[in-house]
Amino acid sequence: MHPRLHPHRLQNLAATFALITGIVATAALVGWLLGGAVGAVFTLLAAVALGVLAPLPPTERALARQGARRIWAPWLEDAVATLSERAGIEPPALVVLPAATPQAFATEGQHGAAIGLTPSLLNGLTQREIVAVVAHELAHLSAGDLGLMRVVGVVHGLTRSLAQLGFVFLLFGLPLSLLGGWSLPWVTVLALVAAPWGIHAMTLALSRLREHEADATAAELTGDPLALASALLQIEAASRGPWWVELFRFEVPDRWRTHPRTEERVARLRALAGHEPQRIR
Repeated sequence: MHPRLHPHRLQNLAATFALITGIVATAALVGWLLGGAVGAVFTLLAAVALGVLAPLPPTERALARQGARRIWAPWLEDAVATLSERAGIEPPALVVLPAATPQAFATEGQHGAAIGLTPSLLNGLTQREIVAVVAHELAHLSAGDLGLMRVVGVVHGLTRSLAQLGFVFLLFGLPLSLLGGWSLPWVTVLALVAAPWGIHAMTLALSRLREHEADATAAELTGDPLALASALLQIEAASRGPWWVELFRFEVPDRWRTHPRTEERVARLRALAGHEPQRIR
């Protein structure tokens, strides 16, 4: 590992642990408010069962319905095989998916993992930049980010459902509160309101953190962080569209983004560019 990567890895690991702990604790709190200790344990066990034991979605069929087809590019397949070996995973399938903007994504299904690329990305980037983008998606697969975010999504959905159930119970007790026979537990009400939003905010923060970690892993796999930085800048520019679109664009606050800002990612990658590249050709 390059010396400049080590502090980032420790920080990302600590922040990931803190966010996962916060998400789990918030879900357990909602369960505890509704059913005490038994409710907290039930909530956590249900989240684990739904998130871990549920079968992987049949993404292969979904990709096929969207017109995805295999990529036949020997140079890219060779690069993916080399990078996958470095990452310690089986090489995923490579598919091209029709879309107007340059995009790349990783997915896991019942028949293995796949990395999808759009024609505009394949045609608009150099081979070096395409390999860097694919390395980023391989980093997500090797780190188990897709499974992690799937489980976190289940926890978020379960917490939201339990909070709504709690509101139903509180609504039944509202007439008693108005008649003076029962005091409405406002602390519980506020907690049920805040918990789903809190988990949502922590989930977004976790997603941004995993993007930074995937960038760092991609730089380590390829030895060429500047290639990924260049690709990110071109993808960002192509995604913005004509100049007049900027007049109607709403700038999403950082805390509600799933991905960090491109400028921030590029700055971190450029900070890692002080070592000899070990490029895939």
